[in-house]
Amino acid sequence: MARRTREEQLRRARIALDNALAQNDIQTRLTAFGYNAARLNEGKALLKRATEAVSAQDTLGGVRSESTDTAARLHKKANAAYQDMVNIARAAFRGDERARLDQLGIAGPTPRTVAGLLSRASTFFQAAGATPAIAATLAAFGYDADKLAAERAKFDALTQADAAQEQARGRAQQSTRDQDTALAALSDYLSAFERVARVALKDRPDLLETLAIPARSTPRRRSPLPIPAP
Repeated sequence: MARRTREEQLRRARIALDNALAQNDIQTRLTAFGYNAARLNEGKALLKRATEAVSAQDTLGGVRSESTDTAARLHKKANAAYQDMVNIARAAFRGDERARLDQLGIAGPTPRTVAGLLSRASTFFQAAGATPAIAATLAAFGYDADKLAAERAKFDALTQADAAQEQARGRAQQSTRDQDTALAALSDYLSAFERVARVALKDRPDLLETLAIPARSTPRRRSPLPIPAP
């Protein structure tokens, strides 16, 4: 069977099976070749499974896209907060900058990955909360307990969004595999069904068309090439 889009595959399967079951003359001819009502309903079950799998894949694909957008937005927000934290810390601890920045875990370039950014932020907040001298200095530069809590919430939100994104990605990948499996099973069924229908209805091209199976036209014979004169 020629490769088709999933929507076209579902549409043609629906037309073929519904009409095969609805029209007695078609069903009688197909039954003679093993495609009785029970076997046609097997195809309907495959069609139902494939339709549900396609719908699930669309839904979970949308969830994945939304979760990716949310994670990207929160990553940008947390990254900006991190940059502010680093700049304020460099100003606050300018006398012993290196030692304090190491203690806060923010020495070196800004991490590019979400995991790296979350790790650095976790070290920063832990150090700020566990070391009174650091907390007092940061508070003098506007990063008191309330400010730190507000900033920490941005990284907590990113942590949750990152986990949700990974979960959505995994579910979307599984739904794609489920869809492909269901469509492949339906395609195999339809391929055999179409071959049998072409035999059972070979003298009734109108009934083949009813099943969304194009009737094959008889190929035109080529005229023999003239024999050149000696």
